[in-house]
Parts: sequence; structure tokens; C-alpha cells
Amino acid sequence: MCPRLLTAQAAPNEDADALLALARWSSRYSPTLNVDGDDGLWLDITGVSHLFGGESALLADLEKRLAGAGLTVRLGAAETLGGAHALARFARARRASRPPARSAPHWQVSPSRPCVFSLRQRTCCGGSG
Repeated sequence: MCPRLLTAQAAPNEDADALLALARWSSRYSPTLNVDGDDGLWLDITGVSHLFGGESALLADLEKRLAGAGLTVRLGAAETLGGAHALARFARARRASRPPARSAPHWQVSPSRPCVFSLRQRTCCGGSG
């Protein structure tokens, strides 16, 4: 048990508004922002990760900034939305990335690299998810 656990009434409308605000904030990482369920977002980071020093650096920066806002997140990046979703929701690591199936020169069109993240509020017992 967690004796310092605070509880509150559910506020689904406020949660949805907060998720949309977070989606707008996430435009730093992607021009494409989408809500994924009631506790997640997905961003298309195609052609963006090099601005942050690579995909791993982008994910680390995103995780650090969200942690600073009091959120615990699980991040996943893959070539497909389904792959990124699965990594964000089910990978053992909080930040997971799947390498592209094949490498292509940067001037060639590459497949989309969605980044999906699930949000979890921190708890007094070390977080969840």
C-alpha cells in the first residue's frame, strides 16, 4: 500500500483538455499531433529527429521535459504507428525505439517514424506504467 497516495474525483473533461494542451505543446517535436486514446499522443517525427541530434536524443529530450512537468511517460518510436504504439505501451523500457528495416540516404524519402507516448501521472510509490 501507499499511505501517502492522494485520491481525487475523476475529471474526464479536464483530462481531455489537458491532453489537447499537451498535444499543442508537443509541436516542438512534430507538426503532426494526434491523441491516442485518453492517455496518449502520437507524433510523426519523420525528418525531425536530426534537429535534436537523432531519434534517441529527441526521445530523451521529450522524456526529460515531460518529467519536469510532473509526468511519467512511456515513449516508443518505430516505422509504423502500430509499432510505435506497441513499444510505448508494452516495451519493458520506458523509452523504446525500433531501428528502421533498411537504411536509406537522408535525401531519399523514408518511411514515417511515428513517436507514440503514453502518459502516467507520477505517484508517491514510484510511478506506474
